[in-house]
Amino acid sequence: MFTLGIDPDSTDLAWGVWGPDGPVDAGVFHVVRRKGQQTQINMARAMRDSLFWPQYDFGHIVIEGQQKDGRRVAASSLFTLAHVTGSALQCCVTKYPDASIRVATPKEWKGSVAKHAQQARMYRALDWGYTLKGTGTSRYAVPTTPPSHMAHIRATQWKHVGDALLLAQWAQDND
Repeated sequence: MFTLGIDPDSTDLAWGVWGPDGPVDAGVFHVVRRKGQQTQINMARAMRDSLFWPQYDFGHIVIEGQQKDGRRVAASSLFTLAHVTGSALQCCVTKYPDASIRVATPKEWKGSVAKHAQQARMYRALDWGYTLKGTGTSRYAVPTTPPSHMAHIRATQWKHVGDALLLAQWAQDND
């Protein structure tokens, strides 16, 4: 069985596929910020119009939802992100009608473990190696030797791709 994890973002929505033996595939829907345009609308269109969605028989799909936590995030940013989550949910319901779909908050799927620590553990366990990027609560891990079919993913996009893979792994292990 394959599981799809989606980490919503208004410019780099990441997806990761986890199979019985570990990570299978990952990618990003990328949109460019343009003055006068709402990024969540551009992302919804990018997902809707994409000719590429992972073509696996998904038993489970998990999309990260939003929550207000200790970070200083503007309510408007959370609403924008919630719009992207809703668009991803609609795309998944349409493209994968037989899959079990769930929206999970960060607290629900990763608890209190910091992003960079959780990502680093996964990359270490996969023998991909890693380096840490960012500072403070914006730290994340980037694999140093990802599989060749994931080499196109930019270092800054791994912030979201790592979470998409972790979401898929979590759902694979807990559903």
